[in-house]
This record gives sequence, structure tokens and C-alpha cells, in this order.
Amino acid sequence: MMKITLVYPRGMTVYGQEDFKEVYGLLSLAAVLRNGGYRVELADMFFMPLSEGDEFPVELLQAIQGADLVGFSLTGVLQLYWTQRIIGYLRAERNKVFLVAGGVLPTYAPAEALGALTDLDCIIRGEGEESLLALAQALEHRTDWQGIPGVCFKRQDGLIIRPAAPLIADLDRLPFIARDYLRQALGHGNPASVLTSRGCWSKCTFCNSHLLAKLSGGKKRRVRSGENVLRELDYLWERDQVNHIQFADDTLAGPGPAERERLFKIADGMIGSGRNYRFFAEIRTDVIDDRIIRRLVDAGLYDICIGIESWSQSQLDRLGKMTTVAANRRAMEIVIRYPIRNVRIGSLFFDAGVTINELRTQIDNMSQYPQFEVARCKNKVSVYPGALEVRKLQDAGLLYGDWLQYDYRFVC
Repeated sequence: MMKITLVYPRGMTVYGQEDFKEVYGLLSLAAVLRNGGYRVELADMFFMPLSEGDEFPVELLQAIQGADLVGFSLTGVLQLYWTQRIIGYLRAERNKVFLVAGGVLPTYAPAEALGALTDLDCIIRGEGEESLLALAQALEHRTDWQGIPGVCFKRQDGLIIRPAAPLIADLDRLPFIARDYLRQALGHGNPASVLTSRGCWSKCTFCNSHLLAKLSGGKKRRVRSGENVLRELDYLWERDQVNHIQFADDTLAGPGPAERERLFKIADGMIGSGRNYRFFAEIRTDVIDDRIIRRLVDAGLYDICIGIESWSQSQLDRLGKMTTVAANRRAMEIVIRYPIRNVRIGSLFFDAGVTINELRTQIDNMSQYPQFEVARCKNKVSVYPGALEVRKLQDAGLLYGDWLQYDYRFVC
């Protein structure tokens, strides 16, 4: 039987910590491949101890040994070091192993990824579940793989860069993610990861989430049904008595009555289960209202991150947030009324165009909520390959560096 190994290379998370959490994309790919009848091993390097000599972890070598197909899930440039090392090792040991990479980095910087990882056979752009399964089937049956949606590769006459794979319209069709690392994550005090939706309807210049629909076609935001989410929560409870959940959505709540009905179905199911759930969620301010927060708190919401980003309307507009200071304030006044153990305020103080007056406005408003944790308040807006912020800064002549480490100058 064909052996497939999926690797999440060591790097640094957004906050620079090794956090021992389930990596949703990697685990979703594994579930789809296993559902297709393939033997899949996982190698999440964040769960593997490294020696002082920077040697390959034993668990990694065991996972990739004898693999016919090795896939790398890449979310950022900091993972390139270990990816290059593993590829070099595999090519030296067994040149015929097929190597593919996917994830955020290859999706938004395909030419750069192929240039940096010269010994890859191909990359997959966009959501990879269906294309990776098709690739495995093509390799197994020795049929053509180069026409699979989202696949990009090198030829002697140059790079073949294709559009991202089509978005998966019906998320309920996907199997529940593999849970190979669940018990280790729980052992480190982390919750089980559950994703109930993909994408976002906003146009934030610092985020790539909403841009995938442009690359792939389809709706910016897609959701799983409430019934499907509750079945996964039932599975987690029956498997490991799990009632500590991290909803990993860009925003758990979405706009419109259908989204509200779905959210309430999930919350009511959690309340009715009697399992005393505790969960984290991130929610945009423009969809927060009293009924939503009350129902979520009843269901077990104890940790929330609210994407305020700025208390200056001019800065919100510049960042493409598609919301208002009034919506931010209304959301905070609602949340403050409920016994939520941990409230994190997502805040981006510094972008290229920030002014002294905007910074004063930020500080004045944040000081009104001293009881809340302020996430990212010292950060300036990060610039990632593919984000709208890159083009905006290039046009203004403020961007410098390259895709490996973009940076920019401030206007003032």
C-alpha cells in the first residue's frame, strides 16, 4: 500500500511560541486521504523534541522512512529552513520519493515557493483536500498528475503556475479531521480544535483569508451546518470526554439570519448536552449583539478575542476592516456585561500611515478597558505574501525587503 507522510515543519507561530496545538489543515488532509484508503503518517514537528545539535528528530525520520509521497504544510516563511533540510535528506536517501507542498505560503507565493524549494515535484495552491487526494490517486495508478486543479510545477521551459484549486463548497462533505495529536494537545493544556467555517467576507488589507475566493472562485465564507458541528463535538466527547474547545474560525459568528440560526443551533446543542463546555472563539465586532453573546456564554464561552484593531475610523478604513468605531464600542459594551473569564482585544496600533493623533486615540480608548487583555497592541501590521497591504505599500513606495521578510517605512 502506498505510504503518505504529511509534515508540518518546525518554525515559529504568530506569537513566537511553540504552542502544541492541533494544526487543522494538516489534520484535514490526513482525514481525507485516509478516507480514500491511504496509509497516512503525520509529523508535526512542534510536538517533537529537538536535540541541541539541531539533528533530525527520531519521530520525524520514522514518519518519512519508506514514504512514497511526502507533503509539507507551509503557513509561513519561518518553516522554510526545516523544509529545505528535510527535502535535502529525502533526495539524498531516496531520489524517487514524490515531494509536494501546500498551504498559505505556496498558495499566495507559488513562484517564490518553487524557487526556494527547488527539489519539490510540485505545489498545490488553495484548499488541498481534493487535489492532494487526486495527486495520490494519480501517482498510485501512474496517470498524469500535472493537470490536477491547483497543481504548479517546474519544467525546463519555466514555471507552470495555475489558479488555485476550486473552493470546497459543501464543508459537510469532508470527514472530521484526524485526531492523532489530540491527547498530546490536551496534555499540554490546550483545547481540541474545531473549525465550523472557512473564509471571511471582509477586505482587511493585512489578511489573506478573503482573497482565496478570488484565487479559487466561490463564496468568500462557507460554513458547516450546525448539525455537522454538533456531531463532531459528540465524537470528541465519546472519544476522549473532550469539553474544552477552540473554535478556530476567523470569526465564529457571521452576518445574516441564516448564520445566526446556525450559531444558535450549535450553542443550544452544547447547552443541551450537559457537558459543561468551555470554549474560545474569535468574533468580529460588527456581528456581535446581546443575544449572540448571551447564548454563547450559556454554552460555555469563557475566552473571546474581539478584532477591534483600531479605535480610529481613519485607520479602520485604511486597513479595510469594513466596520466602524461605533460597532467596536457597541461590541465592547455588550461583552463587558457578561462573566467571560478572558477577553482579548485584537489591536493593531501601527500601520504605515498611522499618525500621532491616531495613536493618542488608540491609547485613550484602550485605557477605558483596563480589565481586558490587549492582544498584539505593540505590533505593527504584518505584511504577508499576497495580502492587499503588499500592493498598497509598493504603490506608495514604502515597501522594502522581499517575500521572505517584507517590511515598510512609516509615512510620518
